[in-house]
Parts: sequence; C-alpha cells; structure tokens
Amino acid sequence: MKEKEFNELMLQIITNVIEQKHEKHFVYNRIFRKLMTSSKPNKLKLAKYILGRLLRESYRIFFNAQINATQNCPHQNNIDEPNKVVYH
Repeated sequence: MKEKEFNELMLQIITNVIEQKHEKHFVYNRIFRKLMTSSKPNKLKLAKYILGRLLRESYRIFFNAQINATQNCPHQNNIDEPNKVVYH
C-alpha cells in the first residue's frame, strides 16, 4: 500500500471511529435519560453500569480501528519478525 492510499485509509478510519463513537454515545445518552426519568430505586448502580458499558464499547471501537490501521500500515512490511517484541 502506498503512502497516499494509506493516508486516505487513515482518514476513512478516523471518520468511522468518530461516527461510531457518536452513535454509541447517542444511544447510551437516550438510555441514561430514560433511567433518570424512571422511578427505579437503584439509579446510581444502573448509571454506573451504563457508563462502564459505554466506556468499554467506546474503547473497543478505538481499539479495532487501531488494529486496522496497524495492519494496513505501509511500514508494516519493513519490520523484521524475529526482532519484534510483544508485551501482554
């Protein structure tokens, strides 16, 4: 993949991340508003759960985009496999 193609792909990935994160936040915002108008006795616990889910899903969107960008990087082929160190 050439540098220009990679730059266009990166712009597309960034656009998709922003759109997907916006959609997730919109969905969870609607859920949160419904929770605030409800008469549930455990609103705080549910609100924390909703926030945690939103953070996890938002991070997953970013993480998948990062993997996609790394796999399509034009410099990926220049890296020697034996010298590659992965920490988990």
